[in-house]
Amino acid sequence: MMQFIKRIRIFFFHYFLDNELKKAENLPRTMVGFEAAKTIGILFDGTNMSDQKVVESIQESWRQKGKKVRVLAFINAPAANSHLNIESFSRNDINWYLKPISPLVHSFINSEFDILMNAYFEENLPLEYISTLSKAKFRVGIPLPHSTHHADFMVQIKEPSLQVFFDTLKHYLKIFTTS
Repeated sequence: MMQFIKRIRIFFFHYFLDNELKKAENLPRTMVGFEAAKTIGILFDGTNMSDQKVVESIQESWRQKGKKVRVLAFINAPAANSHLNIESFSRNDINWYLKPISPLVHSFINSEFDILMNAYFEENLPLEYISTLSKAKFRVGIPLPHSTHHADFMVQIKEPSLQVFFDTLKHYLKIFTTS
């Protein structure tokens, strides 16, 4: 019975996301290289505290290089519990059909990042919703089995590690130039 209810929730998630996507189809997207990027958004699953530390370290490193970095973590628990300097939302901030409804999430979606990095390695519907509808100029991530709308550029990584992900993305994004 629980699997049936889960499938119904996922069906409605995709139904409502597709409707929102039709409204957002005209969002301008353009390739942005790492050096040219002034603002970077990072979305990740922050349930694991060690992942939060990795992202906070990356955030601080890039800020020291003059980048404005905003991070949003989904904590897969009833309440967000981040002990670090990271914005987060939790299961309490998503509705029945898995759409994030927090004002924090709405603000993140409407932020016009030069680059949005989708730093999650498994299906995560609340994060996919945010990245799909983001007003970021350029969205990057890894290929996900059932999602193609969450990123404009995807990289394959050898191991699902945040550090490997960020290093690989930074390598490729340094190659891009904007006209």
